[in-house]
Amino acid sequence: MACPLNCLYIEEEGFSGKIKTLTGDYHVDEIGDGYDLVFLSAIVHSNSDEENIKLLAKCSNALNPGGQVVVLDFIMEEDRTKPVFGALFSLNMLVGTESGDTYTESEVKNRMEQAGLSGMTRIDTPFNASLIIGRKTGN
Repeated sequence: MACPLNCLYIEEEGFSGKIKTLTGDYHVDEIGDGYDLVFLSAIVHSNSDEENIKLLAKCSNALNPGGQVVVLDFIMEEDRTKPVFGALFSLNMLVGTESGDTYTESEVKNRMEQAGLSGMTRIDTPFNASLIIGRKTGN
């Protein structure tokens, strides 16, 4: 099988052998265990709240103690009107997916907490998206 595009980026940056990518359907496929980091890039907006609860639990269960789940997505303010790009994007999710949406910081952090993650932090990026990072403690 040919190396997927993300694999080429990993090789180009000198991280071959240090980063593992998985192909498959995260709704049904297992992701295994023993990971230090699970990165969900532009994923949660495609899912319903219930699907995100299951996905985040699957990711949390795959982590080593101290491992992290990083969610990169369009994170809405609590009134769901800002950022404007995110509000418009939520309309795209309404017409383009069965149950996708954009979510607020408290919604994402709450779902991460339900999945057994703690110490959530938010980092805003310069390209209209934010990172929300949670850590697995204990076993």
